[in-house]
Amino acid sequence: MLLNDTYSAEGFTPLVEAANAKWRKDDTINEEVKVSVERDRWSAWEQLRSGGFPTRRSESWRYSDLSVLLQKSFAVANSQVAIEKSIVDQINSIKAKGCLVLVFANGSFVPEHSSSKIGKMGSLSAVWRGWDTGLSAPDIMKFMDRSISVEVDGFALLNQAILSDGFWLRLGKNEIFSEPIFVFNIASSKEKPVFSSVSNLIWLGEGARATVVEVYCGSDQANLQTATTSTRLERGARLHWVRVQRAGANNFIGRHIAQQTELSELTGAIINLGAQFSRETIAISQLKDEAKTDLFGLTLLRERQHG
Repeated sequence: MLLNDTYSAEGFTPLVEAANAKWRKDDTINEEVKVSVERDRWSAWEQLRSGGFPTRRSESWRYSDLSVLLQKSFAVANSQVAIEKSIVDQINSIKAKGCLVLVFANGSFVPEHSSSKIGKMGSLSAVWRGWDTGLSAPDIMKFMDRSISVEVDGFALLNQAILSDGFWLRLGKNEIFSEPIFVFNIASSKEKPVFSSVSNLIWLGEGARATVVEVYCGSDQANLQTATTSTRLERGARLHWVRVQRAGANNFIGRHIAQQTELSELTGAIINLGAQFSRETIAISQLKDEAKTDLFGLTLLRERQHG
């Protein structure tokens, strides 16, 4: 439904309410974190209800028709899903080569398919919500969004309103991850299409180096995945970042918000291998001179796919 040149978000009300009820009942989450995140969730939801989703009248969305996508009804994602054997085989093959692998199914961390040493590493966490960092990941993400002055669209707000998990990588001065880190995000449902989201944070200290590969894939259902990755690179830090989207029948909307200081390097690619609907938003702020950014994109679409 159009409302003041935007699409109304009211159709997502049952989804947001169900997701927050599920969050409140989760006894594994620190109570202080739970209260803080829930407050941020409702704030994002109120902004979304007020502002709605963008239409093609918005300059940055003029080539993206959301009308069909927003007519669909999505259920709260169930993390207890079976992952297709072909994807499990691919994950095991990558782990066998010595790479670190984190696996998320419908927005929730799946430890049984992830690298066993993840929990023993202080600089890498699969669930940022349990970190004692002085600042919560959502606080840092909001700070970075404000400092870059990136447009906060309806899907970014929806991601915040149903925030659950995501990975956190924080490296100190001159710390180097020699192995690539692969992060699989799988959307899967057998019946009604589901909505799932992840919010990731990469913070590399002075001279630190890492390679991160995010892979988004899904089932034959028309699920909706949203993902936000926020990156901060200190002086001389180097990040090679790749996002591969092969959602198939799914719908995918991603964002990468990055801050770079002097002599830092951000390289990598966005590879879009098709979805019913897919869109990427990239916002990079070079806070100091002599920072380097080198990203490229590749999109391959089949019939009736939008990217």
